[in-house]
Amino acid sequence: MGLGLVELVLATEEHFGITIPDDDLPGTTTVGDLAALVVRLSEKRGGKSPPCRTSRAFYRLRRALVRAAGVERSRVTPSALVGELV
Repeated sequence: MGLGLVELVLATEEHFGITIPDDDLPGTTTVGDLAALVVRLSEKRGGKSPPCRTSRAFYRLRRALVRAAGVERSRVTPSALVGELV
């Protein structure tokens, strides 16, 4: 995992107040995968969730990618490969 991905994981953990186990990362290749993982881990933690948790997680991740990594907003889609964005 490259430094950009490590920074993304750390920022995601901090932003959502979760811990992402290393075992969950190999299957997480798209922004949609990461959003689903955030939802799953947030639910596991007992966090309160909005009506559409997947959409909310995606939009928050997209905002973080645009702000923190300088990724062009239109490039961040649920099927976008995380490794190609950072």
